[in-house]
Amino acid sequence: MIYTEQTAPSPPSDIENLMLYYQALQDKKPFELQWEFTYAKHHYRNDKNAENRFKYILLVTLPNTNFRDTSLALNLLTNWPEDIPLSPNLISFRKILMTSLKDRQSAKYNNQSLLQKLKASEGKIKALQDKIDAIKSMERQLFRGKIPQ
Repeated sequence: MIYTEQTAPSPPSDIENLMLYYQALQDKKPFELQWEFTYAKHHYRNDKNAENRFKYILLVTLPNTNFRDTSLALNLLTNWPEDIPLSPNLISFRKILMTSLKDRQSAKYNNQSLLQKLKASEGKIKALQDKIDAIKSMERQLFRGKIPQ
C-alpha cells in the first residue's frame, strides 16, 4: 500500500477572494445589494486594506444598480493611496479594471454623442419631410387649378 502526503489546500488569493465577492454580489437581491452598498460605503471606501477598498470599487461598478458610479470607481483606482500597498496581482487587477472602466466610460460618452446626432438628424428629416409635403400639396393644388395667390 502506498501512502501519499496530503497537502492542505492553499487559502484563496486576494484576486480569488475578490472574484468570489463579486460573484456573491451578483446573486444578491436588490435590497441586499443596497444594504451591502451602505455597509461598504461606511466601512470599505476609506479602508487601509486593499482588498476591502477593491470590494467597494467592485460594488459601485455593478450593473443595474442605483448606486453604480463608474466615475467614482475610476477616481478611487486612479488616486490609490500610496500608503496602501498592493500585491503584484492586485496591481495588475487595478490596471485591468481601470482600462475596462475607461473603455466603458468612453463607450457611454460615444453612445450619448451618437444619440444626440441621431436626434438632430431626426429633426432635420422631419423638417425636410414637412417641406416635401408642402411641395406635394402645392403641386396637387396646381393640377387642380387652385393655386393660392
